[in-house]
Amino acid sequence: MGTWFQWIADVDATDDEAPRLAEVITSRLAEREILSPDIVQGAAFGDPGYEYGPRWADAVEEAEPWPPGGVRIIATREVFWGGQGEYEWAQCPRCGHRLDPDAHGLLGGVDAWLLASPAPTSCPECRASVELNQWRWHEDYFAFAALGLWFWDWPDLGTIVRDLVRDVAGGHRLVYRAAKL
Repeated sequence: MGTWFQWIADVDATDDEAPRLAEVITSRLAEREILSPDIVQGAAFGDPGYEYGPRWADAVEEAEPWPPGGVRIIATREVFWGGQGEYEWAQCPRCGHRLDPDAHGLLGGVDAWLLASPAPTSCPECRASVELNQWRWHEDYFAFAALGLWFWDWPDLGTIVRDLVRDVAGGHRLVYRAAKL
């Protein structure tokens, strides 16, 4: 047993643009009746979120015989994490060097980053100063983003939701993960 989740995080969305992008994504998902249009307390794994809409099955690869959980759409800085399992490395987006994030204190800047303070870490290979949200993580275990969607207990998402988010986000880098608590 356990709870399955999927998230899509826009690691390039700025703090200023995230609320507007979230509003557009929410509106489009509600227009397609994939989500209900109103926030419901406790709908998203105990957090406020959106319940599934009457056409939720259009958004998944294969619908289950039971309805999914809720969706939390976030427009503030959030750590999107991987659930069970472990990460082995983080990769510098500038030179591609992989490092042990624990040994290099990469996660030491999370609190500062969440407070919108600069939290760069220097890559030991190329010496580039890289913000926390730009590192790439083994199996997309983490994403640090100001915009994202958590889908709780949904079957595997199909292309509709990912394409919709990609369309709204423009050329932003999106990170996707499906996992279990």
